[in-house]
Amino acid sequence: MDADLLIKPSFRDVLEMCKVEGQALEELPAKAGVSTGLLCAMIANSAVCRLGAESVLRTLSEWTGQSWTLDNVAVVLMPTFKDLCTLHNLSLNTLSERSRVPFAIVERMWHNSPVPKNEAHLVLDMASSRSRLDYTLQNVDVKLEEVPYG
Repeated sequence: MDADLLIKPSFRDVLEMCKVEGQALEELPAKAGVSTGLLCAMIANSAVCRLGAESVLRTLSEWTGQSWTLDNVAVVLMPTFKDLCTLHNLSLNTLSERSRVPFAIVERMWHNSPVPKNEAHLVLDMASSRSRLDYTLQNVDVKLEEVPYG
């Protein structure tokens, strides 16, 4: 386990210290613009995406008047696409060629810029194949393009 996670209070501890419970706890995801599932994952000390965690902590800071950030709260973050490529020494060119996803999109994933969901799936499937691990949008922090409704 990361040494910082042992020094910093957990998100659950911060909620208890700030006495965020009941109705306030139920309202927190909507106020932060995240899903209830993300909040539950933070409380359970499961990995979440950085932007969601930062949004929850920012909202909590506004409510409590105290500064809560990833620097002073232990939150487990999902690896980014860049993290997994670095860990497994994966070539962006190879991922692009083998997944048949344009290099520009793979490069946007590397820089954590929004990409189409279908292409992200294809690239993560190829990264999984190359690393022999299972990488999906549920366990890798990849920003997706927003799809307009209507």
